[in-house]
Amino acid sequence: LGNHHVSKISVEPIDKTTAVTMLTNNLYDAFVTDSESDAAKETVKLFGYLPLAIVTANSQMVAETLTVSEYLEDMNAGLDGGVHDAVSLALKKALAYADK
Repeated sequence: LGNHHVSKISVEPIDKTTAVTMLTNNLYDAFVTDSESDAAKETVKLFGYLPLAIVTANSQMVAETLTVSEYLEDMNAGLDGGVHDAVSLALKKALAYADK
């Protein structure tokens, strides 16, 4: 198969404020409620503050017109636990939506 060099890229978590801003970018006015703010904080924590997972979640919420609470409820229904599981599920959901 040839000699291929594979590089590992390290992606560091971002701070909570930046993560919440990324998650809620281009969303609806409903975000101003305390419950939506709490859901956003819980969602970014679930994703380990990893930018790719957060941007993926934001894209899906915008495309499907979901609130953060609705997105989080959907994620929690399909999770077994852990950041890796949450990121994997978010990416699978986004790919499934893109195939529609």
